[in-house]
Amino acid sequence: MRFPAAALLLLFLCPAPARVPEDLRILVTNDDGIDSAGLRALVKALDPLGEVIVCAPEQNCSGASQSSVGFSEALKVSERQIEGAELARAVAGKPVDAAAFGVLELGKERKFDLIVSGINAGSNVGLVAHYSGTVGAALEGARRGLPAVAVSLEARGGDVDAAAAFTARFVSALMARGPAKGIVYSINVPAGKPEQVDVTPMGGMYLDLDGFAPQSDGAWRGKSALRREAPEGSDTHAYFAGRISIAPLRVDWSDTAEVARLRDWKLR
Repeated sequence: MRFPAAALLLLFLCPAPARVPEDLRILVTNDDGIDSAGLRALVKALDPLGEVIVCAPEQNCSGASQSSVGFSEALKVSERQIEGAELARAVAGKPVDAAAFGVLELGKERKFDLIVSGINAGSNVGLVAHYSGTVGAALEGARRGLPAVAVSLEARGGDVDAAAAFTARFVSALMARGPAKGIVYSINVPAGKPEQVDVTPMGGMYLDLDGFAPQSDGAWRGKSALRREAPEGSDTHAYFAGRISIAPLRVDWSDTAEVARLRDWKLR
């Protein structure tokens, strides 16, 4: 579904509401690390909506997907100061660990209203999202019952402040209209000044590995390749067309039709 500029203004680009007694309590995380410019721009943009708490990885964990060290290692957690955040913690773990610590520990006394992950330096459209720690952290929040948003921005030529402002407006609209349970709203913002928003399914692939090259030390280095696999109507198609995309992604991966088909096999 595509929204032209006029509809976009009505849906998302209206001014964010002023603070009200029912302020949101927002958990912000990412996979680029707590010192990333994208996270700080996001915190600044979300601050007018309520209380912003940051819990993010200590280091860059790009490509961490939904991996975790929290099941096997003790996590070092340190205090940080971030403009616009009431509280900030850096976690020496994966994005999922930071999200889980935020929800379970920083939200222990007062629960969060939603989790927002980003702003990632690089697009996470299509099947690339499976590798994304940005999306992975948002999925962790969603599986723990929070409305969840993941935000990614084209690394070259992307306007981080504009992406942050759009995210704040989308969050306002989402919380006013009611988010769905078990869903991550994955936002991807292209470079330039996009004038349209596409609400899309995940689809396509713009980046992949097409082999491995042997190194002098005996190791093998992956060979990345750009692709243009962009089915019509997918988030990757919107990415190549220079439009913002919003793809609702489910925490539950189950294919109910295939479950029913396999049950008919009478395997026992």
